[in-house]
Amino acid sequence: MVKVFIYPTFSGVDQGDGGVRRVVEAQHKHLPAHGIEVVQTPAEADVIAAHIAADERLLRDYPDRPLVAHSHG
Repeated sequence: MVKVFIYPTFSGVDQGDGGVRRVVEAQHKHLPAHGIEVVQTPAEADVIAAHIAADERLLRDYPDRPLVAHSHG
């Protein structure tokens, strides 16, 4: 099973985070049904999935992880 860290992360009450949050929440909900394990930290991941843009720390601290940037709309 492939392990994926999804960025950005969200927690707490939705403060009107919008479409990006909806997509990330849907990924967390639906990817496991397709054989993908969503992990909580990039250190655990085989792949990093970044929505629109990646945090600079992800690029600097995990250069050995493949990074997939995706967008919607």
